[in-house]
Amino acid sequence: MPLPSTTRWARRVSGFPGTPALFLGKPRARTPLVLLLFLVVAAQPGHAQSRPEYRVAGEINGLAEGSKVFLIHGGQRRTIDSATVTNGTFVLRGHLPEPAHTYLHAGRGRRSTKLADILLDNQPLAVKGGAPVYDSVRVSGSQIDQQWKAWLHEDERIGRSRHQLRQVVQSLRLQHDTASARELDRLVGQLQAVRVRLLKAYVTRYRDTAAGAALPTLCTLGPSLTGNDYREMYDTLTPAWQQSSFGKEILAQARKKGTAPTAAPQREARGR
Repeated sequence: MPLPSTTRWARRVSGFPGTPALFLGKPRARTPLVLLLFLVVAAQPGHAQSRPEYRVAGEINGLAEGSKVFLIHGGQRRTIDSATVTNGTFVLRGHLPEPAHTYLHAGRGRRSTKLADILLDNQPLAVKGGAPVYDSVRVSGSQIDQQWKAWLHEDERIGRSRHQLRQVVQSLRLQHDTASARELDRLVGQLQAVRVRLLKAYVTRYRDTAAGAALPTLCTLGPSLTGNDYREMYDTLTPAWQQSSFGKEILAQARKKGTAPTAAPQREARGR
């Protein structure tokens, strides 16, 4: 069935009240004006695409009414945001030029209480707790925060085992059982090597996220990491994250500690 002509279609709809003139076969010369008006309206600030923002929605029991919570940049040690507590809730909102490791504190100064560590980017997340105590507060809704805390959980488990072994080693030395102490001390060193391998595995797994770039700067393994370790993790990251503040810090540590030639070329030379 052929479609009705524009004129016939316009006649059919012209009887309906409120029908826009644009659809009633008006002269085409007016169409550019309508388009121009549309573009002008679309260009207004209210219609422009807003930049991404972080939004931390908190609900923690026990926070004093009217008290303040503060979001602190971990690397720069400065306050980047604050909010007032109302009925145990608060909202922090703003923009970060790049993801950052942050601390959430209740209050300031000597009476300040650390509530949470957050690997923060411009995404919404929730913070909830049954009490204003670090171990009671949980962060949810952030993928990169979950990624680095998954590594942290595994690393802390190995770290606790290592700490317990070191206590046994000290006890054996006090008993002058040097042979047993030496054997267990070797296991302590092996567990530290396991922690380093775990760190590298997570950096590789999340090489294209803020979590992978942040891990080498957030860990407590610094004294056990060589310049080559830092360089290896830096090279693992995608180019974009190599250029981030986290990536630059990793590269700075690699240069500070110094890097040695890799062993692979030496093995190839001996094979020849």
